[in-house]
Amino acid sequence: MWGKPIGLLWLGAMLAAFSAAAQTTPTPATITRTVIAATKLPTVSEVPLYFKAVSVTLAPGEKSSVSAANSILYQMSGATEVSLAGEGKMLDGGEGLFIGGGKIATLKAGSGGGPSTLLHFLLARAEALDEPTAMPPRRPSPLAMARSSRTSSSVSR
Repeated sequence: MWGKPIGLLWLGAMLAAFSAAAQTTPTPATITRTVIAATKLPTVSEVPLYFKAVSVTLAPGEKSSVSAANSILYQMSGATEVSLAGEGKMLDGGEGLFIGGGKIATLKAGSGGGPSTLLHFLLARAEALDEPTAMPPRRPSPLAMARSSRTSSSVSR
């Protein structure tokens, strides 16, 4: 008489234990964070600030400059030599650099054979978002290239 209810209880307990074991939660993946650049900003509560991201691509040996509000350069691929306030730094893939508001940084793509691709992240007021942040790349003129050539030539009549 007690055998049937005990058997049903036993069966119910086994099913509950089996379903509970089948529903184990997976361990969450570890999150890896890397600090690219850090600084202390003046108060952001007086005027709303907006975020803007711009992609910059430079051919090998090509030069450009950036000037904007507080910003960060992040090197995606290739290498770029950045000159800021008289100091130079080579950025390789995965590295970044903070540029303080109003400062001008000169960029020169590395000579690694491929283009240099950067992301330029800006934190600026609304009116500054439409201002250009990068100067067009500077390429040497044909005349300047001819003058820098080691060969000499003369034109005579």
